[in-house]
Amino acid sequence: ALPVVRPAPAVAQTNLPKPVLSAAFEARSDVKQCRADTVQSPTFQTAVTVDRLSADQELWGVPCSSGAYNYSMRYFVTGPNGADPQALSFPTSRTPDDEVVDSEYDPGSRTLRGFNKGRGIGDCGIDSLWVWTGRAFVLAAESEMRECWGVPSDQWPTTWRSR
Repeated sequence: ALPVVRPAPAVAQTNLPKPVLSAAFEARSDVKQCRADTVQSPTFQTAVTVDRLSADQELWGVPCSSGAYNYSMRYFVTGPNGADPQALSFPTSRTPDDEVVDSEYDPGSRTLRGFNKGRGIGDCGIDSLWVWTGRAFVLAAESEMRECWGVPSDQWPTTWRSR
C-alpha cells in the first residue's frame, strides 16, 4: 500500500519577521558554508526566505549555491523570529538531501517542491515534492529522468508516490 501523507492545516502568513538572519543563525557552520558558496552573488545571498509553519514554528531558507540553471537552499525549522534553528534533511527515494535545488514552498498546500535540472531546458533531472505534516517534511512524490531526451517533467518515471 502507498504511504498516506497528510498535510498540517494551513496557517496565516501574517506578521512574519524580516528575512534577515540573526548573528546566531549566521554563526552556524552550515550557514557559513552556504555564505562562502554564494559570495559571488550578493543579490542571491540575501534571498533568504521565511514562512510560518505553526504559531510557534517558522521555515527559514538560506541560499547555498547557484549555477547556470540551478540554485540550492538549505532549510531550517526555527522558533519565532528565527530562534533556535534546526537544519532539515529531506528524505528522497535514495538518500536524504540537506539542500533542495530550485525549491519553492507553498504555505497554502504545505508543500515544498524541488526541481534539480540535469540541464538548462529541464528535460532531465529529479522533481520532488515534500509535505509538511506538522512534525516533518515527508516525501510525497518524486520523479526522475536520468537521460536528457527532451521529455517534459510531467512524463518522467515515478520513483516515489504516496496517497
